[in-house]
Amino acid sequence: MDAPKVFLNHAKEDAAITRRLYEELTVRGVDVWFDEESLLPGQTWKREVTKAIRACDYFILIFSSKSVNKTGYVNVEIREALEQIKRRPPGEVYVIPVRLDECEVNFLELEELQWVDLFAENGGYEILDRGIQKIGDVVMKSKPSFEENFDLELEGLKENEKVLIEKRIYFTAERIITSDPELKFNLKKKLEKIEGELVEVRRRIEAIGS
Repeated sequence: MDAPKVFLNHAKEDAAITRRLYEELTVRGVDVWFDEESLLPGQTWKREVTKAIRACDYFILIFSSKSVNKTGYVNVEIREALEQIKRRPPGEVYVIPVRLDECEVNFLELEELQWVDLFAENGGYEILDRGIQKIGDVVMKSKPSFEENFDLELEGLKENEKVLIEKRIYFTAERIITSDPELKFNLKKKLEKIEGELVEVRRRIEAIGS
């Protein structure tokens, strides 16, 4: 059986505990995606993050009072994971939410999920160890039946193509309307980028279909 794949979602403020969790799961034989270890120099990090989320068996979501209200790409990762839940059988464990302290989380989609607390009121480490043990037990108990396949990848690519086409139409119209030379230049650059992404998406769609 292949090792279960886990994605660790965290803010940089919580990197120390996240690394501890990464090390504990890796020792157990889990294939863990942790940005500080998994991203390679020169990679397009947004693309790699999205690929890892879509391919993982479990998405571990880490919150603390330092990071719970933080804005940034960490929230994009969460939204992507919540989208992935919709593609999985009802009741299948995918997102494992974790708290590092008594923080209040405002994601309504997570209210019905069982949380893991990696903290104790007295600051003891026994709760941290026990919580990590629980996470490891869930991840290693069984590999979910869900497997990302060509049909799912093709569906995602076609949706991406649709979004890119809509963006191209919008920015083309904006470029025609505006009389601001700087804005025209910026819109031209955006359109060139979109065209490049469309070429890549269509290449991948063709490769899957062949």
